[in-house]
Amino acid sequence: MKFKSIQLLLVLLVIGMSVNGQSYTFKVLANKGTNEVKSDGNWKPLKIGASLSKSDELKLGSGAYLGLMHHSGKTMELKNKEGSLKVADLDSKVINTKSSSVASKYADYVLSKAMSDEKSSKLKATGAVDRALKDEIQIHIPGTSIFVYNETVLIEWEPVTDVDNPVYVISVISLYGDQIISKSLKENSYVLDLSKNELKPNEALLVTISLESNKDRKSKRVAIKKLNDEKSQIIAQDLKEIQSDVGEPSALNMYILGGFYEQNGLILDALYYYEQAIQKAPDVESYQDAYEEFLYRNNLK
Repeated sequence: MKFKSIQLLLVLLVIGMSVNGQSYTFKVLANKGTNEVKSDGNWKPLKIGASLSKSDELKLGSGAYLGLMHHSGKTMELKNKEGSLKVADLDSKVINTKSSSVASKYADYVLSKAMSDEKSSKLKATGAVDRALKDEIQIHIPGTSIFVYNETVLIEWEPVTDVDNPVYVISVISLYGDQIISKSLKENSYVLDLSKNELKPNEALLVTISLESNKDRKSKRVAIKKLNDEKSQIIAQDLKEIQSDVGEPSALNMYILGGFYEQNGLILDALYYYEQAIQKAPDVESYQDAYEEFLYRNNLK
């Protein structure tokens, strides 16, 4: 009798875990427009972080955008779908619903950051920081040494606002002092292709940003290094599983990949993907806010 009771308890636990694991059909990761959800017979504004069930119905306004993640880890973007939509119909369009805990993990990460109060607290502190560092060009890289995983690296810095039409100079040298790049730019960003420089894991490139009109007005010097093979293999393994769900280069998927790299401490890789999300959906404030929060969260601004 005692054995049967234990068996029954285990069955109930498994059922409970299964139900809890699929307690939602979709989660809302990004939202634009006057969108509503009908749940339990009542219409209410749709918000980031909302969980949608199969019985829910959506009403999307003009020019609407929704970034959704299915409970399986698959992602879905809804663009310019004005009118009513049933969540059950959206659910039926998701194919290959094998659960991906890895993709869901990083979706939950960016969602938790989007719903935090961290941005407002950071904003209150920026006045003193901006005044203290007025003469230094603020490069969006924490510390003086950083590791990267990808070959494409986005270098960004705060624009200089007290000089008319500033022209920047990006300087990239090797550890041995060899000049690799010296380029004048009107933009406050530069995409560095590490594959052209054959950067090895134990080496580094030293990057500095200065004003063309005043070489003494510059950023700190930052060393950019490639991850070693062991750590790269760990990242590659998780990345492969995520990309099976978020392989399409949509704004939503770039956003989730940004969260993936950020949580793994690869800030420059994360910066690139948060920027990609904005470029693919420039009118969606959710991604712009996420980018700004990312900068403050990592003391880059």
